[in-house]
Amino acid sequence: MITKKATLYIFHSNSGQKAYLTANYDRTASTKETLKYELIGPNATTWSYDYPECQKIYAQDDISVKPANQDKYRGQALFSIDHHHNWLYTKSLFTDQDDSGAKFKALVRALIGYALTGNDAPLLEAAQAALVDIKDLVLTEANTEVEA
Repeated sequence: MITKKATLYIFHSNSGQKAYLTANYDRTASTKETLKYELIGPNATTWSYDYPECQKIYAQDDISVKPANQDKYRGQALFSIDHHHNWLYTKSLFTDQDDSGAKFKALVRALIGYALTGNDAPLLEAAQAALVDIKDLVLTEANTEVEA
């Protein structure tokens, strides 16, 4: 079985924190972590959605972006996916420096679409439009079949 993964670097802080969103595609739709958020460093945390949850999020476009308090979170904005609300992302990693976050939202939606279909063309198109450095998106593919 071929599995595909796309990892998007979305956040960094002066305290050494880094965050990633990872889309995992396998054609059996059995991946429990179809979309995974991972914060590394102080206050490390992870959360994820399985395939049916990602289908619902994608169909309902249940992704939002809003400005963060710039006194406390300079250069950051907030995003929410379904019931995970107000997670920081670093605006300087993305081309839309205004508070709309439209390109960031479109990229997150394309990442979820990739997790559902394995089609990387829409993801790469959204990444070209949204990322300051395309190297902040890493695509990998593996053959996980075991020979008898």
